[in-house]
Amino acid sequence: DVMTVRATTISDVQKQIEQDQQNLNNIKNTLSGLTEEQELLEEMIEDINAEIINMMTSIGLKEDEIAAKETEISEKQIDIEEAQADYNAAKKREEEQYEAMKIQIRFMYENNSVSTLAKLLESSGFSNLINNAEKIEKVYEYSNDMLNQYEATKIEVQQLWDQLVIDKQQLESDKTQLENDRATLQTLKKELDTNLAAKKAESANYEAEIQRYKQEAAAAQKKIQQEQKQLKKLQEEEKKRQEELKKQQQQQQQQS
Repeated sequence: DVMTVRATTISDVQKQIEQDQQNLNNIKNTLSGLTEEQELLEEMIEDINAEIINMMTSIGLKEDEIAAKETEISEKQIDIEEAQADYNAAKKREEEQYEAMKIQIRFMYENNSVSTLAKLLESSGFSNLINNAEKIEKVYEYSNDMLNQYEATKIEVQQLWDQLVIDKQQLESDKTQLENDRATLQTLKKELDTNLAAKKAESANYEAEIQRYKQEAAAAQKKIQQEQKQLKKLQEEEKKRQEELKKQQQQQQQQS
């Protein structure tokens, strides 16, 4: 038992106390070093925790950006579908106008130029002849203008549709980049989590060592206190013995 005091003489006890005091000092120095190391570890743990919180905030912001981008993509898809519907409608109007013009032209040719000329000559007066010719020309020009207008509208809608598709592709590319950024942040967070767990385990080991050395220090301190009590007792006994010896010597001198 380390608590048992085996020394029996004052000199032995004093030497033992000196040795035990040196041992206690060594334990305290080791304890101080361990405590400093653990404090540094705790500071590192606090820093890592702060990094993790910042990383989680960044991940949350990225997720918000991704959600916003997904909303933009959905809205852009609606615009694309509307543009596609407008394009189909414009194309249909163009085709209908083209078919109508073909019918008009075919009608004019089927009635041939002689018949048409005859109708024109039947017009009363030269002015009426001119008016009829102008009416036929205006009908044709109007039909052609409408066809050109429908074709221009179709092209304009097609260009808008194409641009919307390009915009959506860019949004999807942006979203992919955001997702890659988020994945990078999540990987970094996992590394921080692993590092944090390692530091916490290391800190727990230091704490166990600190507690062990504290127990050793307490045991050493208690042992020294017991030895000091024994030393005091031995010193008192020695003092009594010396006084008794001196008293005996005085009595012997008186008798002689």
